Amino acid sequence: MGYYAVVLLCVVALLAFNEITSLRRVIKDQENRLSQLEKMIEHEINN
Repeated sequence: MGYYAVVLLCVVALLAFNEITSLRRVIKDQENRLSQLEKMIEHEINN
């Protein structure tokens, strides 16, 4: 029974790692979009 618990724990850890990696990618994409919007707004204000 202990073997199955370890395997289950490893599977859950891999799924969690995958989800965290995916969310980090989403956050980075959103940061890039915000940066682009900031540059566009600064450009509009300066014109």
